[in-house]
Order: sequence, then C-alpha cells, then structure tokens
Amino acid sequence: MLIAEEKHLKILQEVVSLPTAPFYEERVVQYIHEFASKHNLLVHQDAYGNQSVEYKNTNNSVPLGFLAHMDHPGFVIESVEKSLLKLRALGGVVVPQKEDKLRLFADRKENLVSVVETLEEKTESTKATYVFTQGYIPEKMYGFAMYDLDAYRLEQDIVYSRAMDDLAGCAALLALLSLLSEKKPQAHIHVFFSRAEETGFIGTCAMSLYNTLPQGVPIITLEASKELPGIAVQGEGVVVRLGDRSGMFDGETTAFLLDAASSLATQEKDFRYQKAILNGGTCESSVLYNFGYPTTGMAVPLGCYHNNSPSGKAECEYIHKNDWLNMVNLLWTSVLQSEQRIAQKEAKKQGFIKRFKEHEHRLNISYIPQLVSELF
Repeated sequence: MLIAEEKHLKILQEVVSLPTAPFYEERVVQYIHEFASKHNLLVHQDAYGNQSVEYKNTNNSVPLGFLAHMDHPGFVIESVEKSLLKLRALGGVVVPQKEDKLRLFADRKENLVSVVETLEEKTESTKATYVFTQGYIPEKMYGFAMYDLDAYRLEQDIVYSRAMDDLAGCAALLALLSLLSEKKPQAHIHVFFSRAEETGFIGTCAMSLYNTLPQGVPIITLEASKELPGIAVQGEGVVVRLGDRSGMFDGETTAFLLDAASSLATQEKDFRYQKAILNGGTCESSVLYNFGYPTTGMAVPLGCYHNNSPSGKAECEYIHKNDWLNMVNLLWTSVLQSEQRIAQKEAKKQGFIKRFKEHEHRLNISYIPQLVSELF
C-alpha cells in the first residue's frame, strides 16, 4: 500500500500558500519550526538561515539526505524614489507591465501595489531589473512582493500556486518528516531547507562551504522542474532526475534512487515514475556535485515554470497532485531502503565478478598479440 494519502495534500496546500522570495523566507522558516514542534522534531539553523532536521532511530544505518529550497523568484524592496517604491527583481521573473498588480509583504501586512514603470540596468557582468510601484510605502524598508496570483487552487487533479517551485519540494519533505515521526522506521535521515536558490544557489553554497552538510552523505534534491513534452510529462509520475542543464549527477546515488523507484513500481501498480535529464534549468544537485557530495535529484513536472505563461503574462505555476503524492511515496521508499544502499552496490559488484569468473579462462593475454601478428 502506498504511504502518501490525500491528507498529505493539506501540507502541500499550506506550504505553497506561504509568501516567499529570495532572502525573505521567514514565513516558510516559521512554518517549518511550528510543524517540526508538532511532530516532536528539532530544527537546526545555520549561520546563514538554512534549516535542517536530523532523524536518527538507529546506530547502525547509513545516513541519507534530502534538500529543497524555500524561495521563489520575486521582487525585494530597495528604496523609495520620487514617492514610488523601488523593487528589485530576484530570480528568473516575468517582468510586470504598467498597471499590473503585485502583492507586497511589508510592515507585517499585505498590500496590493500597482506597477508604474520598470527599468533595466546592465553592466559588464550583471543585469538588474527594477520595478517602481505605487499604492503603499512601507514604514520600514524591508519586505518583498509577489505576483498577485492565487496562493493555492485545486482544479480536478491539477494544483495551482504562485510559488510551486520549490515550495512543493519543501512540502514533500515536511510530509516525509511527519511520516518519520509517526512510523519511526530504523533510519538516519538529514532533511535540509535552503535559502536563495533562485539567485544562484546562495544558501546551498553556504551549506557546502561551511559544513552544514555532513561530508560523504548522499543528498537527493527535490524540485518542481519545468515539464518537457515527451520527456517529463505531468500525470506520468515523479521524475528521477539523472542530470540537469549543467551535467549528469552522481551515478551511485542515482542508481540507488532508480532501484528504489523500480522496486516500488513492481510492488505497487499505482506508483508511477519517470527518469529523465531535466535540462530546462540547473538545480542544487549540480552545486552539491561540484562541491564533492554524492547527489542526485527527483522532481515533479512543472507547468508555467517561474510563472512564465505562453501569453507572456505571469500566471500560476501548476503540478499534477498525483506526481507530488508519488514524490512522497518515493521519498518514503528511499528511507526504507537507505540501509540497503551499500548492500545493493556490493550485490551488483558480486554479479559482475561472477560473470567474469565464468569467462576468465577465455582470456589469454598472449592470444591477442598472436592474432594481430597473424593478421598483419
């Protein structure tokens, strides 16, 4: 029986409804702490605001890690100029047009503001987009804005949100933590929530540089990643991510995740998964891989990536609810099989050795030079 249930969709609804932006993930952090407290779990925060939860119910298991990021592209407060609020776009945003509405989060309030104009500044190394709005000037120059879109909407099996990437991944990890707290399997699991992924993986770089991440522990990243027709299709299941735009991931960790998905699909006919190189973007697995961590990824196919619709206007991102539930199912199976990871590798090695022994007698190092001399 698959572990993910309709009740877990409540976690998805609550998490994707949270306001967030790069460097302004406070609401998500607060939710994680409150959620963990309800499930008798302890959250650790590093010096840069990244969050982590360690679950350990055995002294003998091989640890396994999971990671998702807490931000989504948005607009952060810079200053006030000529009675207009100046916001800077962070992450891959759809640039709003004049009179478009943004939802501003500042002074512990929400206000709708209207776009008056936009400005793009370029230097040799960077490009910055600024949005000037009217309708509310905060008392404190601290806060951010998001598109004025639905925080959550469910239509049949499709879940819509202004910030599915990557709050859907965070929600899946929280669903996993609730299952760990409830079922108490023998396992050693690290769960990480990173900051400011959309501006260049800033939080993940901090964790990699300053040892928030335990050395040598395989880490599986979670994403809502751009759907690719014929490759990563909505409704066809969670995607085991073999690589991204930057390259391939760690082979051993990827093989483990594929084995977990394959075994679950064999046992449960309703579990569906796909495997693909999702080259619509770069994810945190590439960062971890280049810092020397064994890593791979999983994702749910995402429509309207970064709110970019065919019309060119910002619209809600969306995923298939069953893809997300199957992400939770695969997370749980990975936990249950984490202790078998080394044994599975050794079994494959022994299989190769057995095959070699069957044919070892056919190898004769003097045979090939003799053959070559006869031919030439």
